[in-house]
Amino acid sequence: MRVARGLVNELYLDDLREKTHRGLAGQFDRGYHVGGVCYGYRSQPTADGRGRELVIDEEQTSVVRRIFNEYADGSGIRTIVHRLNAEGIKSPRGGTWAVSALVGDRARGAGLLNSEIYIGRLIWNRRQWLKDPETGKRCCIDRPREEWQIRDVPHLRIIDAATWDAARARDQHRTPSKGGAKMRTLFAGLMRCSACGGPIIAIDARRYGCNVRKDRGPAACPGGGAFLRTDVDQALLSVVREDLMAPEVLSTVIATVQAAVRAAEAERQAKTQAAPGRRAALQAEIGRLVDAIADIGMSPALRARLAAAEAELASLPEQTETPIDADRLAQQAIAAYKRRMLDLAAALQKDTTDRDRTRALLAEILGPVILRRDDVGDWAEMEEPAQRVALAGSTLLSVVARARFELATFGL
Repeated sequence: MRVARGLVNELYLDDLREKTHRGLAGQFDRGYHVGGVCYGYRSQPTADGRGRELVIDEEQTSVVRRIFNEYADGSGIRTIVHRLNAEGIKSPRGGTWAVSALVGDRARGAGLLNSEIYIGRLIWNRRQWLKDPETGKRCCIDRPREEWQIRDVPHLRIIDAATWDAARARDQHRTPSKGGAKMRTLFAGLMRCSACGGPIIAIDARRYGCNVRKDRGPAACPGGGAFLRTDVDQALLSVVREDLMAPEVLSTVIATVQAAVRAAEAERQAKTQAAPGRRAALQAEIGRLVDAIADIGMSPALRARLAAAEAELASLPEQTETPIDADRLAQQAIAAYKRRMLDLAAALQKDTTDRDRTRALLAEILGPVILRRDDVGDWAEMEEPAQRVALAGSTLLSVVARARFELATFGL
């Protein structure tokens, strides 16, 4: 029965999707506006009240003309973006401008500099959103060009032909963006900027820097600039080799694990001892709620409180739970710690042949690394590595999930 209902629901949604798209296509054919609103315009109801139309937004239009003129005159994309953010001009989404907002994808017509509506050519039905049956997430799919619907709208033109042609001529000499390039540095994807929280990337062959600052300018990230890659790599690798693989660290790890497990066991015992009293109180409350519902009927407030009380009652620990064996769990954690260290040592020895594996191990062991700069020098902050390795990724995870790691700071 469930399979049949699922099939019926899927057929209904397919039919609804087709009818909705057919209705939008009809509105477009009748001259109305459907779809999203491009920067520089706003949507408003038509005079006949049967649809919507685009009108020029004069304030945003001045920004669009400025971007096209500066680009046509030779200014770089990143330079334009930095200027807009420095002046506090809001992007189409209300935040800071990014290079991708201007460049986009030439083939798909995405990006402000590629949008043909600015020369009075409106295109609809270029892409569609579909749900991935495996992940359940919506993804954007480009439609074939023969399915695009195009309409001339000269009254919406805001960029003259000469400026548009000059921008297109510059495109012929611009190297296409290498978006999604493979990460090559050892610590790529691990480091974050202390000023804005953005990712730290290799901004050139010698330096790491904040990607937000590079892409959007100092107005978006007031961070302290770039870090030498050799200094960062050597400092973080020394943390791994000297602070994690040293034999004397093992005793500290054992003590840390045992203390964490005993703390978790003490907390569990306290909850278990308090459970009978709390259970009796919740059962009495549920009885009163049921009586109230029987007398006056169900209400949103009663339903919510009853659901909360029943959920809390179900979460209370039972008296018969087996005590935690701290020594056994500590031994399991130490064994897992040693395995990770052996894996990491082997990966570092053959880093050049399997850098992806090495990077994955470092990410698991070090976690997020915050790079910051102050008057004293450059620093890397992270969760205490030995504690993180010992208390994560093993059977201890379900026992000490709320264990707090100390913050470790290392000079670069």
